[in-house]
Amino acid sequence: MNLRERLSDAPIIVVAFVMAILFGGINLLLNVAIGLTRLNWAAVISAVIGGLVFGSLMSLLIRFQRRRSGGVATARLVSVAIKEGKLPETASAEEWGPLLNRRRRQAKFYRWVGPVEFGLFALLGVYVLFADSARDLLWGLEIVLFVAAVIAYPIWANRQLAKIETLENQLSQRTATTT
Repeated sequence: MNLRERLSDAPIIVVAFVMAILFGGINLLLNVAIGLTRLNWAAVISAVIGGLVFGSLMSLLIRFQRRRSGGVATARLVSVAIKEGKLPETASAEEWGPLLNRRRRQAKFYRWVGPVEFGLFALLGVYVLFADSARDLLWGLEIVLFVAAVIAYPIWANRQLAKIETLENQLSQRTATTT
């Protein structure tokens, strides 16, 4: 079980602290690496505060998403079904139809929003690369990372849509068989 899967089942307070530690720690390390700050107590305290704010906001968003998805257990079932390409035996059209429809809408949304968002970040990286020539390597890596995300998001979304369509076909076949 990877970190993402563990966090999807974890209590929201655990999610908040993990997000805070990851964001604060990565932010601090990057700022020290590119020379924006020196490693001192002020930088550590700033990273902790930023991490706590980020972790709190992200955990509120995740809590909202969990609630909209029918709770942790239901969201986990849907994710596993999409990943494996097979509906649970107890899946009914009344319950799973709206859940799969919601996931389909999300994938279609991210298919175009992901490339736009990360494309803008890549453009920002190009701007900063030329504006701050002392850190060429770091900004070059940032641009490569965001361009990779621009390419990966539509591929991921199309794969999700194909898997969701497979589940919807299974659901239709079950409904046709039981009627």
